Amino acid sequence: MVSRIMTIRLSSGLKIELDPVEWPEIGSACRTSVQHGGYVAEKLIVRRHDDGRTLIYIDADPGADILVQGDIFPSRIRELESYVLRFSESHGLPEWVAEKCVESIRG
Repeated sequence: MVSRIMTIRLSSGLKIELDPVEWPEIGSACRTSVQHGGYVAEKLIVRRHDDGRTLIYIDADPGADILVQGDIFPSRIRELESYVLRFSESHGLPEWVAEKCVESIRG
């Protein structure tokens, strides 16, 4: 299987590339909204590397360009759920999106 390398812009502005196979998705939630006269699909995604680092990011497709922005958190963060809630809030997503993502992490 050939994996697609993803490019993600961190909130710091740094761009990183990652292999989704090495960073499996452990939770997600999405919403569709109308902005600037068009539909925007936003997906809040949480991935975890084998070494314990966690990546939380938003993949938003406003039509022409894909906007991906996120943050990497250190290994063994204890309050992943609170990080998801704070990240979501700081990026303007409604609380229900973060809560749905947390539910998907819990299984």
